[in-house]
Formats: sequence, structure tokens, C-alpha cells
Amino acid sequence: MKNYKSVNLFSLILMVVIMITLIAMPVYAHRVVAYAYISGDSIVVEAAFGNGAPINEGLVEVYGPKGKLLLEGKTDAKGVYKFKIPQKSDLKIVVGSKMGHQAQYSIKKEELPEIDVQNSTETELSNQNSINEESSVTDINNTHDESTKVDKGKFISKEEFRSILQDELAKQVAPLNKKITQLQRKKGPGITEILGGIGYIFGLMGVVFYFKAKGE
Repeated sequence: MKNYKSVNLFSLILMVVIMITLIAMPVYAHRVVAYAYISGDSIVVEAAFGNGAPINEGLVEVYGPKGKLLLEGKTDAKGVYKFKIPQKSDLKIVVGSKMGHQAQYSIKKEELPEIDVQNSTETELSNQNSINEESSVTDINNTHDESTKVDKGKFISKEEFRSILQDELAKQVAPLNKKITQLQRKKGPGITEILGGIGYIFGLMGVVFYFKAKGE
């Protein structure tokens, strides 16, 4: 009779372990993995589920340093959402799936390039006016002199050079960051780890039953 009760208890525990395992697997598969990187004056967000499937129409929210919502959008079929950098400050990016799972990614102010749309526009207009003035007072046949003058007017500022350098560095680092993100997507309990965990639980249960039977 005691052995029968022990078998029933063992079967009950086994069923509980199997149910917990079956519940945990889809939860892991639906977890959200998100990553963001800088591309020029924009930020690219990539989001996927734990099993690697891209999140389509996932809600992306971008917050400032004081928790203010700066902008929001949705990922495309590839799990990608791209937006212009709203401001040079610490940014928190929150990505959510339709199932309610979320992931966060932070970008520090120091990582963002210098962006000044107004000054950039004024510089372009100034360069254009300078070129027009030079072409009006220079003889058409003096093409060499004219091109020399234009080239002299194309010196970039220190801030522009820094922005270009940051953009190029971001392009070089982006592929590496994508590979890291892909590894994070694949990271998680595989079938081997799950079976190993179940085996470990059975081992503990066997020890418990052994000492229980020995005491009886």
C-alpha cells in the first residue's frame, strides 16, 4: 500500500514537472529581444522574439531622460523601425509585442552625433550663394581657377568632421552589433538543457524517496 502511494506521488510530481516545462517553453519563445544602433542622423531598432522570429508591428516608444515620450512607431515585417534622432540626450527605447512582452534598450547622450538641422541648412545656403557669386564674376574659360575656389569653400568644421567620423564608426560597428543581437536571440534553454533540468529534478526526487523508504 505504501509503495502504491509512493508511485502515485511520484506520478503526480512528474506531471507537474512536465506541465511547468511545457508552459515555460512558449514563454521563452515569446520573450522580446531588442537592439538599437545609430546610423547617421537616425536610430535603427531591431526587435525579435526569443526564438529569432522578427516582431511585426511591434510598438516602439522612445523616451527622454525625464521619462517624456518623444516619439513612437511600429516595426515592419522584418522587425525593424528607423527614426530620426529626436534630440541629443540619453534615450530609452521600449519595444513591446502584441502579447504584452517588452524589452528595453538605452542609448547614452555621448553615443549620439552632433545634429543641428538649422545650422546645416544655413551652411548649405551659404555655400550655394558663394558658388553662384564666384561663377558670375569668373570667366567661363577659367574652369580650373573656378574649381579651385569652390574646393576652398568646402572645408568642413570640427563638429561636421566629428559627426562624419561617428557615422562611419557606427557603420563599421553595426554588423558586429547585429551578430551579438542574433546570438542573444538564440541564447536560452534548448532541449538539452530542459531535459537535463528534468533529469536533475528526478535525481533529487529519487534521493528523497530513498531516504523516505529507508525511514519506513
